[in-house]
Amino acid sequence: MTPGVRRRVGAAAALAMLACALPATGTAQTNELLSIGVSAASTDIRMVGFGGGDETIRGMLYGVEGRASLWRLHLSGEYRQGRLSQENLGGVSTRVWSARGRLGVRVLPWVVIAAGPSVSTVGSPAGNRQIVRWRVEGLGSLPLIQDVVSAFASIGGSVAGTDVQQAMPMEGGGGEVGLLVAPEGRSIWARIGYRLDREFLLPGTSQTVETGYLSIGLSAPRVPGGFGGG
Repeated sequence: MTPGVRRRVGAAAALAMLACALPATGTAQTNELLSIGVSAASTDIRMVGFGGGDETIRGMLYGVEGRASLWRLHLSGEYRQGRLSQENLGGVSTRVWSARGRLGVRVLPWVVIAAGPSVSTVGSPAGNRQIVRWRVEGLGSLPLIQDVVSAFASIGGSVAGTDVQQAMPMEGGGGEVGLLVAPEGRSIWARIGYRLDREFLLPGTSQTVETGYLSIGLSAPRVPGGFGGG
């Protein structure tokens, strides 16, 4: 594990400890034992040094997401796809796919440590470029309006990553912040958030992905005392 990766994993642990220190504003928080939803995400991908030049593509991705909780275990996954416009190529669009999964353990009522794979693919006439990485993240959640609104945040780093086409290792990290609206006694929920990820392949070669998203969905059943983060 490189020093950069160790620093990012350490940052994830620091976030978890910080979340432990945050005062709870109530005695319970909603836990989604099973939920599924749809999402729309405004996505901006900036690539530097790939193919000898810089490239920026942006647009909307649409997809689905799901979450399941059992005792202290939390499983989540999401998939999005769409066509993004390449600004430096006269607005020509390219197909983009992204998928992410993670398995976490709730170490405290407001803290989850999670790990899992993330895959992103950018299509082009010359062939697809795919990046696969394994991430470790610390997630914290704090109720703002008890049993209605909570804030969440995460930070983490890649412990392993690969640019599949070039067969070269990558490293990087990222984080996420947002709000979850999930009134107690209602099965409907909504989540709004912002995520930033950055990956490095070689000196001068990087990919930065910024995503602002809105997700809505249904969950059942709902019980007090769990983790309602992003």
